[in-house]
Amino acid sequence: MFINPRLELRIPVSGPFEAGLFFDAGNVWVEPKNVDLLVLRYAAGPGLRIATPIGPVAFDYGFNLAPRQWENRGNFHFSIGLF
Repeated sequence: MFINPRLELRIPVSGPFEAGLFFDAGNVWVEPKNVDLLVLRYAAGPGLRIATPIGPVAFDYGFNLAPRQWENRGNFHFSIGLF
């Protein structure tokens, strides 16, 4: 089971381009009996959106707000369409 609520602010720039700011929370559980909605991981960051005929193309950089010792502090993410 997983949960991934997301908050996103889109700011029109010019034509099909939008700037974005996002905040993500989420977690994954292998066993449904272990689900704890108070134990989530958090990320936030900026992005760029381009409106296309097949849906939005998004370029995001997310910052891990509480990285574990072995995790990167941030990552680039690319997507096409809505999630």
